[in-house]
Amino acid sequence: MRQILQEGQQKAAAYWNPVSSLTMLEITKAHRINAASQEVLDDPAAEDALQHSALEPLLAQAAS
Repeated sequence: MRQILQEGQQKAAAYWNPVSSLTMLEITKAHRINAASQEVLDDPAAEDALQHSALEPLLAQAAS
């Protein structure tokens, strides 16, 4: 089986890593921020606070 798989192997023509510019710390922080943001957006009690104009950029990102 190993020989069959190795015979069919080819070198990659290209390689791309979409998160290569980020550190693991940045990725995990982004996940924590996203989870916290979703928690706030899902809380009906936060509706009044979310109407503040300073949060418009954050809400626009959350909507996309």
